[in-house]
Amino acid sequence: MLALKQNHETFYDQVTNQFNFREDSYSQHLDKGHGRSEIRTCKVIHELNWIDEKENWKGIKSIIKITSERIIGDSRTTQNRYYISSLQADAAYFNKAIRTHWGIENQLHWQLDVGFAEDYNTTRNSQAAQNLAVVRKIALNILKADKTSKASIKAKRKMAGWNHKFLLTLIANKNF
Repeated sequence: MLALKQNHETFYDQVTNQFNFREDSYSQHLDKGHGRSEIRTCKVIHELNWIDEKENWKGIKSIIKITSERIIGDSRTTQNRYYISSLQADAAYFNKAIRTHWGIENQLHWQLDVGFAEDYNTTRNSQAAQNLAVVRKIALNILKADKTSKASIKAKRKMAGWNHKFLLTLIANKNF
């Protein structure tokens, strides 16, 4: 599955318009928690004869629309996202798969932000910023693989900075 962005203007417009007329599969899921509710509606189109320049989209079998409606108190926001896929699956499958993917992305970002203060990094050189992001992800994986301590990622980073013996244990970990 790939997110369809507006920079593919003609194709994006075709896709958004098609969902006004058809859908082959439909699914809706409600999540509640932390004082908010989210309703995710998934619509899928498998019949794709209408796509112009189909040769540019080899292997495409499904077009997916996810509508997320978030309700927090009296406030409601709605967002539409579109995806293309080489899978021929139903809306329930795509709804779950896309939600799972974003859950993983959000958890990784949260861990990097809280454990490594990544959002506060002010590195301006794009190559240096990319290199530091790779190093942080390697360090995160090493810290997550450690089973000697039940401390948080942030606490393990501090422990490794203060205790060379613990740092060497992390580096020598055979599970990484």
